[in-house]
Amino acid sequence: MESNAVVSKLQSAIANFRREKDAAQRNRDLTLERLKTSATTLESEVVKTGNLQSRLDEIGRKIAAGNGQEIAQKKAENDRLGRETDFQHTELVRKKEKLAALQAKMAEESARRAANVRNVRRSVKMWREKNSVQ
Repeated sequence: MESNAVVSKLQSAIANFRREKDAAQRNRDLTLERLKTSATTLESEVVKTGNLQSRLDEIGRKIAAGNGQEIAQKKAENDRLGRETDFQHTELVRKKEKLAALQAKMAEESARRAANVRNVRRSVKMWREKNSVQ
């Protein structure tokens, strides 16, 4: 009987070991499947990241090219406006000088006329005085 009890215990222990071994193999298989899935997901994410990075680089180049072109246009516009402003300023200075010369000429003519009028009045006064004495 004792040997039957020992054999039964050994058979029970062997069955437990087999169950544990099968459970460990199932866990290992599940873990390997998860690992494969993770590896596949990782590869697809790396590809997506590469694609997104290349698109980002392309957009960056387009923006840089567009900004460069826009900057060149703005510089050209700024230069044109600068030349136009310089021209208008030169015209304004020339017109102010012309106005000042005309005003000086008018003041001179006015002073000359006033002097002529004084001279004529003096002459008329002298003539009247000369003619009234006789």
